[in-house]
Amino acid sequence: MPKRVNTEEHRYTVARLAGLGLTHIQIANVLGISRTTLYKHYQQELDSGKALCISQVADNLYKMATGDINSRNTLGACIFYLKTQANWREVNTIEVLNANEDREQFGNLLQEIRKSKLREEKESNTVN
Repeated sequence: MPKRVNTEEHRYTVARLAGLGLTHIQIANVLGISRTTLYKHYQQELDSGKALCISQVADNLYKMATGDINSRNTLGACIFYLKTQANWREVNTIEVLNANEDREQFGNLLQEIRKSKLREEKESNTVN
């Protein structure tokens, strides 16, 4: 008798594992089915599982930020999960006020570095 597929428990398991970032091959192996069977019976869970997990973690992070959850131990876990699974990033912004002036300063800095390298090369050639 073939394995029973598409039970409510299996649907939950597929959605949860997809949300946790397991590959489709890994999920199929957990259920003991082929990838083809996985896609045939659980495509919706594969598609929505990650979004559901991300929304739950983001919701917990929001609750922590607003004081509804007091556990500081979970903060790092929430941030790590959202960075690795939801493509959240910390972005540093550099404001350029005067592009021409900055370009000139950058050029001057490069010249100083080149001069310094040339001096070092001359000194090392002189010593040898």
